[in-house]
Order: sequence, then structure tokens, then C-alpha cells
Amino acid sequence: MSEPESESTILPALGACVVFTIDPVASLDPETLKDSEAVKACMTLANKPYVGVVAERMGIYQPWNPHNGCMIGFLLQGRPKSIPSKFIESSMSIPIAPMTIRDHPSSRSPLNPSNPLPWNDCYLSTFWSAKVLSPTLMTETPIACKLASDEKCQLDRFLEADLERHDILAAALPSSSCSADSGDAAKEPGAPNPAEHTAHSPSSDLRAMVPAEGRGMLFSSPTDRPAVDDETESVKELIDYIFSNPASEMSITVNFTNDLSTVKELNDPADYFNELKALARIQEESRLRLTSARALAIKEAAELNAKYDEPTINMPLCCLRDLGGVVD
Repeated sequence: MSEPESESTILPALGACVVFTIDPVASLDPETLKDSEAVKACMTLANKPYVGVVAERMGIYQPWNPHNGCMIGFLLQGRPKSIPSKFIESSMSIPIAPMTIRDHPSSRSPLNPSNPLPWNDCYLSTFWSAKVLSPTLMTETPIACKLASDEKCQLDRFLEADLERHDILAAALPSSSCSADSGDAAKEPGAPNPAEHTAHSPSSDLRAMVPAEGRGMLFSSPTDRPAVDDETESVKELIDYIFSNPASEMSITVNFTNDLSTVKELNDPADYFNELKALARIQEESRLRLTSARALAIKEAAELNAKYDEPTINMPLCCLRDLGGVVD
């Protein structure tokens, strides 16, 4: 067993096993943040801690931005199950040590983090993941469990292989059958939705993505910076992708900790998505209140104008002259 990393590290670190909790207020859009009723409702939400592995960063880490994004793979426990309605097989799972299940359906050797997990029989799935934002922070709390670079590469290969297998199974079924099965899948409790693999929208302006004070942290001198105008379109898109601001595309903000001892039992990741639904309801209710308030304000303004317009219209010209309303 290796000693936990104790030096100051980025939170969360790539490949680390972390605990995270949704921050409902920080996840609100700017308009909803102005609604005190919505903020109060968010503060009453009960948000559980979840455990996952930092599988990917959303672009390059940007220390000058208040938030950075990452992809989290939820840590699940027990024997993986097949969900035929969603083309998910039990073999589409990646076990992590310590593992007591001898005949694991994946037939894969468990990944070995820097230290064994405090829970037995855990695994990752490409179909249980979430893109999140988190405050840009450094932490002194040691990283208890982390996948080394070779283990992380193995994880990436497994995830990609499972995604390809899922696509093959889905493509083999006629589209009419897929439509019929989708309704049944939605009713299946605890069934994950296959992870969304959407392309990142590249920014058209690299400098808009990287503030002047931040560029010096990446390029030692102005001459070292890429000449974007001279690059091919594909290289431009790559540069724009890695320097893109994740906050422009993501909204769910979470708080991380490396302290795994704060979680005794792993919570069901399905509860995480139920929390997102509750948050979405609060924002929708806020938007309805805002729309209603604006409509009422317009109506009251119109009624007030009508109240003053009617006597003014019927007022004699001599009175209007005295009020300055008529010019000879």
C-alpha cells in the first residue's frame, strides 16, 4: 500500500477517486439566482455525497478560470446487471480492486488504484457518468486512491470498447423496435441513460477563451504561441477545444473532496439524477414566476397609463395649456 499523496494538488485530480456533492445554488443560472424564492428552495434540497473517478477533463485545466469542468465516472458496487432494453450487458463494466467476485461478468482484471478502495466489489460503467463544474481549487487533503497513468489508459480502452459494443447492439435492432423499447426502458427503475458523447462547440476566438494573464502560464513567450491563422482548420478546432471555457457549456456545479472516509456506503447514482430533476423543477418554477411577474407588470403599467390618459383626453384645452400639454 502506497502512502497517500500529501502535497498540494488540483481538486479534483485526473484519475483520482473523489467524493462529490451537488451545489444547487451555484448550479443556478444567473437569472434564477436573482429569485430569492428559488435560492431558498435550493437551500432546502437534500444532496447526497457520491463517489466517482475523474475520468476526463473538459478541455485543458485553466487555473485562471473560477471553475473547471470534468467527466466523473460513478463508482457502483455489487455484481453488474444487464439491461437489455438499453442494450447494456453486464460485461460492460470495469472492476476495481478490491474484488471478491471471482466470476465477474466482464472477465476483466480489476484496475488497481494507488490504494485499495474502502469498499469491495466496485466497478465503473461508461453509462453512469456526469459532466460537472467545480471551483478551481488546490487542496492539501491527500489523494487516497488514484489510478496511475497505465491504469487510466486501460480504463479509457475499456470504456471505449463498451461504448462500441453498445452501439453495435443498438444498431442491430430495427428503428421501430428501438422506439417501442425506449418507452419500456424509461419505466425501468435505476436504468442509466447511455452517456452522451457530444462534440464540444469550438470557440471562434482563442484569445477570448484565454485571458492575457492566463496565456503566460501556458506559453513561455509570445513567439511560442501557436500562429492560429497559419494552422489548418482541424488544428484550429483542436486548439479551440482544449482552451474552451467549460462554464459556457455546463452548469451543474459540485464540490469535491479527496476524503473517502466521509462516505460509509455508496449512494445510488440514480439519486444524483433525481436531484438534477428537482433542481430543474426549481428553475422552471422560477421562470414561470418571472414570466408571470413581467406580464403582471406590463398589465399594471397599461392600466396606470389608461387611468391618467382618460382624464387627460377629456380635459379642456385651457387646462392642457396650464399643464403645459398644448403649445400655441
